[in-house]
Amino acid sequence: MGPLQFKMSIYGPGGETPYFKRPNSVAFDQEGKIYVTDTGNNRVCVFNKEGRFLFSFGKLGSAKPPPGMKITWKPGEFNYPYGIGVSKDGKIYVADTLNWRVQVFSPSGKPLFWFPKFEDGEKAEVYPTEILVSKDQVYVCDNSLDRIAVFDLRGNYLFSLGEKGREKGKLNAPNGIGLSKKGILYVSDKFNMTLNAFELSGKVAWVLGDVPKSMAESKRFFGLPAGVAVNKDGYIFVVDAFNFTIKIFNPQAKLVSEVGSRGIEAGQFNFARGIRVFQNILAVVDMENNRLQIFKINRKKLLSLKP
Repeated sequence: MGPLQFKMSIYGPGGETPYFKRPNSVAFDQEGKIYVTDTGNNRVCVFNKEGRFLFSFGKLGSAKPPPGMKITWKPGEFNYPYGIGVSKDGKIYVADTLNWRVQVFSPSGKPLFWFPKFEDGEKAEVYPTEILVSKDQVYVCDNSLDRIAVFDLRGNYLFSLGEKGREKGKLNAPNGIGLSKKGILYVSDKFNMTLNAFELSGKVAWVLGDVPKSMAESKRFFGLPAGVAVNKDGYIFVVDAFNFTIKIFNPQAKLVSEVGSRGIEAGQFNFARGIRVFQNILAVVDMENNRLQIFKINRKKLLSLKP
């Protein structure tokens, strides 16, 4: 028996548009409700912890259309929603990627506000992919400046972590983010093919993986690192999308297990993306299988794993 035990798959809400279409990210609230960015359908779907559909919100709207096209966006509409996070008071933060903003919703899905605003300046501007809401801060993977931009819960820019570059310890399309209890921020990087650990001071604690000279290199530590999650024991779960696995690292950043393979069966993946932990539950967005997979973490087995 491995560290992860398959529990269930969720394929969508049912109804008029029953299935997910290339979903990207997942989040939990304080009660264990599950939030999924159904990217291809430009909506967010919400489920209870047993996987029963509760409600959805969002539709297509473009705030940054191609030249010659009209702006169609209204608050609450999306153009490629990617990352998602939920604050302690239940507000829902969604990375509205192609609209270059993060939108914030009430617990019932009513649009409240969005950020950053034009007047906030270039330093605050983001092209957001994954996001993480923790305590009183919102961490945003920004692919415009290749950094982690940090905001307060009202969307005020605070500071950023990481520097753009094609070398170890730098960022080049950050696309996954997790935060440990000790305040270490783990960031996966799509094009540098690395997992980076940052102290909140901005100092790089360590880096796993080497920056490839080209994407064609076959021998590398990560096929393509994507989502990152951290459990209460400090274990780090990283989606390795091109290897179709979940890599599990202990708190000392040593690889202790690799779970999964390519396929459509339970526990298999096809270009997975987002991943999050709630108590002893692990949720993985299995993007090209158009589903969310839920696993139970076998804590006793996990703690017994050796590098």
